[in-house]
Amino acid sequence: MDAIEEIKKIKTLLDQGAITNEEFNALKSKVLSQGTIESVEMETSPTHSQISSKVDSHNESTEAQFDIPLWVGWVINVVAWILFVLTSVHAIDIAMGVACIFSFYIGLKHKHNNLMYASIFDTIWMFTWGLGFFDSMIY
Repeated sequence: MDAIEEIKKIKTLLDQGAITNEEFNALKSKVLSQGTIESVEMETSPTHSQISSKVDSHNESTEAQFDIPLWVGWVINVVAWILFVLTSVHAIDIAMGVACIFSFYIGLKHKHNNLMYASIFDTIWMFTWGLGFFDSMIY
C-alpha cells in the first residue's frame, strides 16, 4: 500500500474517533518517513478496553459533579403536594409544577425512574390545576 492510501486509512480512523489528532499527526509523519504504518499502528492505536475506560471515567466524573442528593427530589414532590392540598392559589400550583420539573431533573441525573415518573405526574397535575383547567368543576 502506498503512503497516500495509508494516510487515508489513518484519516478514516481519526474521523471515526478511534484516534486523536495527535495520534493522527504522529502516524502521518511516520508514514511519510517510512512508507508504512503497520508496525506503528499496533503501538499507538487505542484498544477497546482503553476507549471503554475513558468513557467510564468520563461518566464517573460527570456523576460525581452532581451534588444534589436524591432525597431532595422526593422532598420537593412531597412539599408540592402539601402546598397543593393546603392552598388553592394558582400561582403556588404553577410554582410547585416548576419545582417538580427540577425534581424530575434530579431523578434523571441519578437515573432513578420512580422519581422521574412521580415528578412528571406531579408537574402535569400542578400545571393543570394552576392554569385553571379544573376551575369549572369546583367553582
